[in-house]
Amino acid sequence: MRAIQSPNSIGDVKSLDPQEIEAEHAEFFAYDDKYDELMKKIVEDEQLQKIASKCASIEQIADFVVKALREQHVTGRLALIFTPHILHHFHGGSWTEDREKLLDAAFKALRRADDLAACDYTSVEHWIKTSARALQVLKFGDPVDYVVKACSRQCLGAESAFLKLIACVSMQNVRQTNGLHIKISGESGSGKTHAIYTFSHHLPQEMVIAGSMSSLAAFYHDDGDRLLRVLDDYTGGNETLDTVIKQTSSKFHSRFKHRTVDIQRKKLVLEVGSEQTWVITSVDASQDIQILTRQIPINIDDSCELTQKINKRILERYGRGETTYGVDDITLTCREIFRIMRDEPLIDAKIPFYERIEWLDNTNRRNLPLFLDIILANAGMYRYQREQDSDGYYLATEADFHTAVSMFSDTNARTEILMRFTKKEIEVLKILIACGALSHSEIADRMQPKVTARRVRDIIHGRKGSGGLEQKVNISIEKLSEPYETHEGRIMYKQKTLLSLVNVQSVGAILFGCEVARLLPPMVEPCGTSVEPHLEHSLEHRNQ
Repeated sequence: MRAIQSPNSIGDVKSLDPQEIEAEHAEFFAYDDKYDELMKKIVEDEQLQKIASKCASIEQIADFVVKALREQHVTGRLALIFTPHILHHFHGGSWTEDREKLLDAAFKALRRADDLAACDYTSVEHWIKTSARALQVLKFGDPVDYVVKACSRQCLGAESAFLKLIACVSMQNVRQTNGLHIKISGESGSGKTHAIYTFSHHLPQEMVIAGSMSSLAAFYHDDGDRLLRVLDDYTGGNETLDTVIKQTSSKFHSRFKHRTVDIQRKKLVLEVGSEQTWVITSVDASQDIQILTRQIPINIDDSCELTQKINKRILERYGRGETTYGVDDITLTCREIFRIMRDEPLIDAKIPFYERIEWLDNTNRRNLPLFLDIILANAGMYRYQREQDSDGYYLATEADFHTAVSMFSDTNARTEILMRFTKKEIEVLKILIACGALSHSEIADRMQPKVTARRVRDIIHGRKGSGGLEQKVNISIEKLSEPYETHEGRIMYKQKTLLSLVNVQSVGAILFGCEVARLLPPMVEPCGTSVEPHLEHSLEHRNQ
C-alpha cells in the first residue's frame, strides 16, 4: 500500500540512533505503581503458575499471559508493556540481556491473539518508535493540531468536526466532565460518513465500535470502557436504543447495568462500560430532544467551493493509487496519541480562573457545563504540558478557555452548539424571519437549492412527527381555507397551513448574536500585582 502524501508540517516518525532507542525502551516499559495490583493479580494466578512450571516454552506462557490480561481488559500497548515483565518473573535471568527476547515473544503473542494494536505493526521496534513519536507530540508539540491535520489529509473541510470529535473523546479521560456526544447532520452525499470514519480511522481501532447493532447489543458484547460508538444514518424511533443512549450518556463515568434473566430464567446482570461516546449521523436532527441536549451537533459543509477541492483531491488519490483510508506513520502516531491517554487512569482537572469567566448565554442551562467540559477536554489533551496543583489536579489555562470560545465564535458554531440547529433548520429560520408566515411549499421554493414541501415538513416537524425544528423554537401553525374557482365556475376551498415564528426577536438574537463568554481581567492588588480570583479568599484572610 502506498503511503498517504503528508504535509511537511506534520512530519514522520524520525530515525533513532541506538542511544535514543535505549532511552525510548526505558520510557516505554516504565509503568506507574498504580498498576502493581494488576501485575500481582496476574503473576499469582494459579493456572498461570502451573503452566509456567510445566512448560519450558516462553511462547506458551506469553499466550496465556496475553489471554489473562485480555480478561482484565488490558490489551494493546499496556499488554506489550506488562507481558515482558510477567514473562521475566517466571523466566528469571537478566532483564537487560533477555528483554529483547521477552519483548519479541510478547509482541508475537499479541499478534497471534489478533490484538488490534499489535496488528498495526510489523515489528515491535516500529511500535516503540511510533509510541516515542506520539509522546514527543504530547509533551512538546500540539497534539490537537497534529490530529486535525492528519485527518484533513483524507477529508477536506471538516476541521471544525475534527476539533469537536477530539474534545468528545478527550472527555473520556477527564473525571470532571459529563461527556459529550456528536450529532452530524447533512444532506445525502455531503460527506457525513466520510468525516466520521476518517476521524475514527485515526483512533486506536480497539476503541471504535461501528456498524449496525440491535437495541441491547451493547449489553451482550463486553466491549470495555472509553469507546467511540458510531451509528451511521440513524433515523431514530427505536425507543429501546434511544433509552440506552440516554442512560449511558447521563451516567457517563459509570457502568450502566441492565437486569434480565437467561434462558434458564436465572438472574442475569449485564453491563455497558463507562465513558461511551456516541456519534450519530443522520440527514436531520430527528432524535428525541432529550438525546440532543447531550450532544454537539455538527453540520457538514456542502458548498460548491469545497466540492471542487474535494473532487481535485479524489482525482489525486486515484492518480497516486492511494486507498481511501490508508495507514502510514502519521496515522499510527495519532492512534498512539489516543492510546497513551486511554491507557492511563482518569485524570482530575480544574479551571483555576473560573471566577473570571462571564457566561453571556441564557438559552439553555446545559450550555455552560458543555462549554466548561470543552475547556477541561482541551486541558486533558495537553496534560503533559499543563501544571498540576498539590492535589494532583491538572490546571486548565486561558489557552484552553480561548479554544472553547473559538468553537462558539461564528454563527454556524454558535447555533449548532447552543440551540442544536442543523444547517437546513438555520436556513428555514432565516426565511421565516425575512418573510413572515409561509406555507411548507413556499418555504421549499425559497431554499437554496430548492427542496420539496415534504422535505420542509421533515425539517420542521421531524420524521414520523417526532423531533424537528419545532421542538427547539416556538412555531405558530395556522390553518386557513382559501377559495378557488373550478373549471365549471364553482367556488371550492382548499386547506393551507401557514408557519411563523412566535418570537422573531429572540430567534434573531440567537442566529445573529455575539459572544457567549468572555474572560474578565485578573484582580490587581494595590501594588499592581495580578491575582487570580481563586486566591481572593486567602488574600482577604491574610489582610485580616
